[in-house]
Amino acid sequence: MVQWNDSLQTGHAAIDADHRRLFGLLQKLGDSLQAPADTGALSELLLTFHRHVRAHFEREETHMLEHGCPAYARNQSEHRRFAALLDDWATRCAQEGPTKALAFDVYHGTGNWLSAHIRTTDCDLRECLRRVPLEPGSGHPFATVHAAAR
Repeated sequence: MVQWNDSLQTGHAAIDADHRRLFGLLQKLGDSLQAPADTGALSELLLTFHRHVRAHFEREETHMLEHGCPAYARNQSEHRRFAALLDDWATRCAQEGPTKALAFDVYHGTGNWLSAHIRTTDCDLRECLRRVPLEPGSGHPFATVHAAAR
């Protein structure tokens, strides 16, 4: 079971909250593999997961770009590859329905990728936040997060 832990913190509160939510959705997906089939609930969970991942990628890329993070291009490329996989799963869901086999593939295909991606790419945001001269009370939306990350 892949779980959130503090080593995955990027130092950006909104991005970390997104990551925790993704791990929570993965936990629910893993739980669904043990429960009797409920295609309605599984379909909703897969759709929610797909939407959340897409929205998260956009937010995270925006933050990396705003902070001049050198990992931006690599992050965007990794996101595009994973988004293509998400789209393949969405196509399978539309064609086959929300099956346990699909849930298994999403769960296992995402869990290891997500942890590795956060550790090797997203955590570069931590260093970018440390380089940006933001002071608490400056009015900049990342000032508080930046101060906490130092």
